[in-house]
Amino acid sequence: SFVRSSLASVQPTTPVQPTTLVQSAAPVLPTASVQSAAPVQHAAPVQPTAPVQPAAPAYHAVPAQP
Repeated sequence: SFVRSSLASVQPTTPVQPTTLVQSAAPVLPTASVQSAAPVQHAAPVQPTAPVQPAAPAYHAVPAQP
């Protein structure tokens, strides 16, 4: 029974695994900031194209009245 109790005390001494999670979390941050910077530029050209469409139907409503 003494051997079993000694094995139990060896299990809780596994705090080395959580340290690996800290290392993997570091590289994830820099990669996220690089990807988010790309879509910001793409969102700019998409906005100017939207206001151009609404301007067309506005002119069509004018000649319809007279």
